[in-house]
Amino acid sequence: MKTIFFLVALITSFPPSAIADDKPITLKAMGSFYVGGQRIEITHSGGAGANRPGHIWDGGMYVRYMIPAGRPKAAVVMWSGGCHTGKSFETTPDGREGWDTIFVRAGHPVYIVDATYRGRSPISQESVIAVRNGDAAPRTLPNLLTCDEELAAPETGGFRLRHSNFPIEALDQYMAQLVPDWFFSEQNGPGPNSKALIALLEKIGPSVVLAHSQGGLTVYPTLIARPDLFKAYVAVEALGSCNAITQAGVQFPDSVPVLLMAGDPIAAGAPPPFGIDGCKKVAAANPKLKLTVDWLPEAGIRGNSHMMMLDRNNKGIADRIMKWIDSHRSR
Repeated sequence: MKTIFFLVALITSFPPSAIADDKPITLKAMGSFYVGGQRIEITHSGGAGANRPGHIWDGGMYVRYMIPAGRPKAAVVMWSGGCHTGKSFETTPDGREGWDTIFVRAGHPVYIVDATYRGRSPISQESVIAVRNGDAAPRTLPNLLTCDEELAAPETGGFRLRHSNFPIEALDQYMAQLVPDWFFSEQNGPGPNSKALIALLEKIGPSVVLAHSQGGLTVYPTLIARPDLFKAYVAVEALGSCNAITQAGVQFPDSVPVLLMAGDPIAAGAPPPFGIDGCKKVAAANPKLKLTVDWLPEAGIRGNSHMMMLDRNNKGIADRIMKWIDSHRSR
C-alpha cells in the first residue's frame, strides 16, 4: 500500500495565520466512491434534442474518504445538515482546517458524504422535465428547501451565525456552499438516505456516525434499524434527537453510545437550542441507554453557533468529541 503525503496548507487564497496546522498529513489512502441507489428508467431525458426514454442511477450517495497512515482509530462518517454538503466539514469559510482533517490528524479514518439528491450525489431530473414538457402537473414538482441568508444569518436566530464564534466576516464563502435541498420532496427523504448509509457502513464496517442538524432525521431511524453498524453516534444539534429516542421506546438500542451536543443560544434569554433540556430528561428517564448530553455553555464553552464545525473554536469542539469517542465507543 502506497503512503500519501497530503499538505493541507497549500491554500493561497487565505493568509498563513488562517491555517490551523500546516504540518503534512500522512495518509494510507484517499479517494471517493458511491453507495446506494438503483438503476431506473426515465421517460423524460430533457436537453436540446427530442425527448426520449433512458436509464440513470437514482438515489446514490457520494462518499469521499481519507485514511491516515499507522494504526487507525474508529472510522468516523460525517453527515451534513439541510442545504449543506460534505463541504461543511471541510475547510472553514475563513480558511482554517475543518473537522475532516482535524479528525484525520488524530488518527480517525474519515468518510464525508453528500446526502442523496445533494452535491455530488446523483439527482433524477424526471419530475422536473415531465412538468416542463406538460406531461405532469406543477404540483408534482419537488418541494425544495432553500437556505438563503435571511434564514441562515438574520441579526438574531437562524443558524446563530451573528454575534457568535462563527467567522461572520467570511459569510459569502459560507453562503456559496449552500444548495437546494430535496429532502422534504417525494423524490427524496429519509428512505433513500438511510439505504445509502446502511450500504456505506456495510462496506466500511461498523463506525462512528456524526450527524449535524437535518442529518439526524436519517441517522436516527438507521441507528434503530441497524445498531450493529454503529460504534457510536454523535448528534450535533441534530433534528429529532429526543423525539426519536422517546418514540422508539424499548426499541432504541442500549448498546450504542450516543452523544447529544448543542451550542450556545447566543440571544439573551433564549432557551437551549435543539431541545437539549428535553434530552436531559430523556437521559435521566432512561438510565439503561448510553446517552451523554453535552450542552456546551454548561461546560463553560460559550458562543458556538449552529455551525460549530466552522466556528473559530472548531478544533476545541472536535477534540471534545474525539475524547468522548475514545472513552465511549463500542469496541
